[in-house]
Amino acid sequence: MQDKLTSSKRRVTLLSQVVLDSEQMIEKIDSLISSAYTPEYVFTDLTRERTLLAIETMKIKNRIALSN
Repeated sequence: MQDKLTSSKRRVTLLSQVVLDSEQMIEKIDSLISSAYTPEYVFTDLTRERTLLAIETMKIKNRIALSN
């Protein structure tokens, strides 16, 4: 039972780190999107990738919330 609890806590810790890393990446993408030097085709790709990353980040946050 203790091993299962420890494993669950470790998983939540790892998922929390993934969320932090993802949120930092979203901030960097937002910075690139807002740059005046970003070409239109790059802007479109970045916007799509940012959206996908934000969706996956929310899914992970929900998993963490459900496991607590």
